[in-house]
Order: sequence, then structure tokens, then C-alpha cells
Amino acid sequence: MSLAKLIPSVLDIALEAGEKILAHYTKPSIDFELKDDSSPLTQADLLSHHFITTSLTRLNNLAVSSEENPLAYE
Repeated sequence: MSLAKLIPSVLDIALEAGEKILAHYTKPSIDFELKDDSSPLTQADLLSHHFITTSLTRLNNLAVSSEENPLAYE
């Protein structure tokens, strides 16, 4: 499948991930942990990461390299 044909689906994935993230930020408090570099990692971060990587893999078996995927840098 060409990149141009993937764009509408990738945009849909991004918009849905954004909706999932925003749902977490309507809560009274936001739980987070600190990564090794002292940056925060929220449940919204993990949820969106899982949703995006799973969706892209299903879409066209796309490989995903991300900050939340420790294997991406090995």
C-alpha cells in the first residue's frame, strides 16, 4: 500500500489517540511515574502508545519506533 493511501487511516489513528489521552486529563488527579531521565510518564502516555503501535501494526504491519518502546533503540 502506498504512503498516500495510508495517510487518512494514520490521521484517524492520531485523532483517536488524542481522544483517549484527553479522557485521562479530565480526571481530578493525574498519576504518573518518572522515567530514568526524570521526565513524567502517565497512564495516558502508555495507553496512547499501545493504541498507536497496535493500530499501525494492524494497518499495514508498520514498524514503530518510539520513546516508550525500549526495544526501538537496541
